Amino acid sequence: MTYPDKLPLDIKPVWYYADCFPANFPYRLISVFLHRDYKIDMHCHDFYELNLIISGKGVHYTKNERRETSVGDVIIIPPGTYHGYYNIDGLNVYHMLIHKNFFNRYYSDLNMLSPFSILFATAAKRSDGEAKIQYFHADAADHESMLSTFCELDALEKPQLTDVSSQTPYLSLLSYTQALILIVKLCNAYKTARAALDAAKGNSSSSNLLNVIDYIHLHYAEKITVKDLCAVALMSKTLLTEQFNKTMGQSPSEYVNYYRILVAKKLLTETDMSIARIAAETGFFDNSHFSKTYIKFENISPLKLRKTLG
Repeated sequence: MTYPDKLPLDIKPVWYYADCFPANFPYRLISVFLHRDYKIDMHCHDFYELNLIISGKGVHYTKNERRETSVGDVIIIPPGTYHGYYNIDGLNVYHMLIHKNFFNRYYSDLNMLSPFSILFATAAKRSDGEAKIQYFHADAADHESMLSTFCELDALEKPQLTDVSSQTPYLSLLSYTQALILIVKLCNAYKTARAALDAAKGNSSSSNLLNVIDYIHLHYAEKITVKDLCAVALMSKTLLTEQFNKTMGQSPSEYVNYYRILVAKKLLTETDMSIARIAAETGFFDNSHFSKTYIKFENISPLKLRKTLG
């Protein structure tokens, strides 16, 4: 089977929010569509894209690599990463484009799912400096389940695109709900795929990394040491740090603080708990350390954030 070593730059190499989320559709935070016999040269976009291969065969390209794709493959492309497709035989691809405001609304909730933390880890970089594209192969049951939700989203969107009067908050909220369901299904499919891959390879490294993230999500309010995480991962400190950095783009200790701040932000904006109590509830044992860490991640102090909320 022959196909090009590389793809040329597309006639439209960069896609922006305005191209896919038009101003006359203010509630549109998700865009879903099906491309048949799909091919496109190298391009990037400033939003996340989720692809599900529903039939046929093709090749997915990045700047420095190419990968054959087939039914059941899932590809998650982060903002700013160049990629393209070459159609070998009837490559049909479902796309979901995700507006940044969708993640602004739901990120802290979705991030409770350990696979989401990996699949949408924007800090993870490839050797060429671009954000890392995530690939995995869903089994038949998970593929069918995700395809069903894609079809429901597609059916919700089509009338809104052809009739402006049908662009209502009601339909948009239904779309958000289905998109959340799809992402949850995606996370479940990823976990299943990693376990199957580990079983085939005779090790449990992928599943153990998910277990480490789950452990952090459950015990963030407690003292967490690298030794604790090594015990969960069944890895040495060196191997865990290497695998975690490769997958997440940060060290285990950095991720612990990142997740604590994520929870703290949710508590600051959604509850009336005192800042001191929030610090204690999220694993910080004094306000000064909490404030410094919060500023590092959010560029604003907890107190200033509270003041902006009135």
